[in-house]
Amino acid sequence: METADLVQEQPAPIVVIGRKNPNSDSILSAVAYAHLLQRLMPHRTITAAAAGPINAQASYVLKRFKTKSPEIILDITPRAQHFNKDQLVALTEDEPLSRALELYSIYKFHVLPVVNSQDQCIGQIALTDMFSDFLRPHREGDLKSVITSLNTVKKTVRGRFLFSSSIGNKSSSTPVQHGQSGQPGHDQIRRYNIITPVTVPEYFATQTSHFTPEDWQSCIFVVGHYPEVIDIIIRKGGGCIVLSRSSHVIVTANSLDNLVNDSDSSDDEFGDNDQDPRSSLSYSNLLTTPSLNSALTTPTIGTVDIGIRRNSSNSALSSSRIFTEELINILKQGKTSIILTNMAVSSAAILVKQSTPVGLYVNKSKHLIVPDTMMLSEIRKKFATTKERAVCVVDSSTNKLTGVVTDMDLTKKTLIEVVLVDHNDIGDSVQGIKSNGVDIIEIIDHHKLNNPTTPTPIKVTIDQVGSTCTIVTKMFRDNGIVPPVNIAGLLLSGIICDTIGLKSQTTTISDKKMCDYLSQIVGVSRHELSQEIFTASSVLMNCQNKEKLVRSDILSFDFPNKREKKFAIAELQITQYDILSQGTLAELLSIAEKIKVHDKYQFVAILATNIDPKQSGWSSLIFYSGPDSLIAELGYTLFNGMDGIYESHDITSRKKQLLPHILSALSTLVLERDDL
Repeated sequence: METADLVQEQPAPIVVIGRKNPNSDSILSAVAYAHLLQRLMPHRTITAAAAGPINAQASYVLKRFKTKSPEIILDITPRAQHFNKDQLVALTEDEPLSRALELYSIYKFHVLPVVNSQDQCIGQIALTDMFSDFLRPHREGDLKSVITSLNTVKKTVRGRFLFSSSIGNKSSSTPVQHGQSGQPGHDQIRRYNIITPVTVPEYFATQTSHFTPEDWQSCIFVVGHYPEVIDIIIRKGGGCIVLSRSSHVIVTANSLDNLVNDSDSSDDEFGDNDQDPRSSLSYSNLLTTPSLNSALTTPTIGTVDIGIRRNSSNSALSSSRIFTEELINILKQGKTSIILTNMAVSSAAILVKQSTPVGLYVNKSKHLIVPDTMMLSEIRKKFATTKERAVCVVDSSTNKLTGVVTDMDLTKKTLIEVVLVDHNDIGDSVQGIKSNGVDIIEIIDHHKLNNPTTPTPIKVTIDQVGSTCTIVTKMFRDNGIVPPVNIAGLLLSGIICDTIGLKSQTTTISDKKMCDYLSQIVGVSRHELSQEIFTASSVLMNCQNKEKLVRSDILSFDFPNKREKKFAIAELQITQYDILSQGTLAELLSIAEKIKVHDKYQFVAILATNIDPKQSGWSSLIFYSGPDSLIAELGYTLFNGMDGIYESHDITSRKKQLLPHILSALSTLVLERDDL
């Protein structure tokens, strides 16, 4: 498999999101259209989102049809969390440099995050750090030494402990038992000299004649077929012997029980088992052959080969016995550890040099670890003040690694693709919609066009219907896809909520046709569902925070020809189950006044539309806080003689009736009055 196949860049995620202060149509159409896009583009990451809290009505519908609520995104500005990944390529601090080089050869990542045993990020390791210190040492002596632990050496050469040294341990030395790894001291990190004896025993003895006991302990000997050299190292108390598969090691039958394998490495990890089983027994075979113990007691078998036989197996060296009873007793003194590997001497020696734990090379600068909530603009500033080209992203609460952001990531033109539903005015969009890296790719709406600008052509669907859910339903049908029952339920509910049960002035024939189509899928009539939704989601009953309720569906508008001045219209849907007491009426009027002052609007109107006007005799109430001249121009009459509260028998729509009426009145009054 090519590297490109392993690290192929994924397209930007798509977020389907409605307007700020979303109503039910905005929320439900986003969920439904995200479902449709996922059906059409199964390999893309598509998220349904809401740009504000989920209102009680939409919450009821989502629960009613057992559908997951959309993600609430209040700010879509690209942040570090946009680079979170389910599967990260990372190193643990005790892994050897050889593993870091191996991952680089596969993925070509120049920076790798490093975590501890709890998956918490402790820093990063850069390829340049390894090159400067490991591949280009400052002194020749550095080529012959390595900072490591014996356990890391064992992992690096994919080996197993035959004997475990007790140097630095509280326990005395014993051969490694089944199910055990090396002793605790094998995790101790220190500097070792690497020696690969390739000389006759006499010359090796001469070369090492000046060694002190400390010198012997500080050496790792990578040994092949040199039994006499192995004998010298053990007798001198060498720190560690790495026995290569080329070693023809002889074990006395009586000592076999002392050589039990370290089961923390699988046979696959141990190396390639490529020898011919008919000519010799591998170390793993030595342990698992059922008839071995009985065979060793026969006079004809006095020794067992635990390596690969060399061609010179009949030499004098082959007949010598390594790990005799005498050597076993010396090893029990706990000075020398022995690691068996299936690798050749040259390969094992290179890997021992690469066995330094990556934790020693980690850049632990806090500057390079950022929370997943950090904006990418802040990360750009970090790159501008440091030579490092990547930061590790962590969960802000657990400090666990979630992603990596590189300087090249920040050059990507598109980080998030956005589909806007139920609005096309950028002023009504989620915060951060104009940020670098955020691209609007599609708009689906049923409101008047506000001429949004985009750098490239996009798909725009705007239709003169009563609900965005009506448009999304048509899209399902145009693509030949029948929505599942739960999605059909959301679409039907969205149309009902936005057209007030198909009674709003904005209702069209298309809305009614789509309702009939969806009702067949859901198996419930629109009349029954309307009654159920409006009864269950009666907005004023038991509402503890009416200001929050009003703000959940409020829109801001500019004065004609005066964009520095603004006004707002909120919308409520009232049912016969809402008891509009004198106190409730006064509270809603007070909320209109509070919003006007706090948000610095010229005036605020709350349109309370009666879902079933036959029950109360009025169609809508308007709670108004603003100049008297405007309300006089609008011509509405007081409700029950209460100042600031007006009634209308023909207004059911904010966008199609109340807003045009207000804009028309303002066009006349702005030129005549100073109070507007």
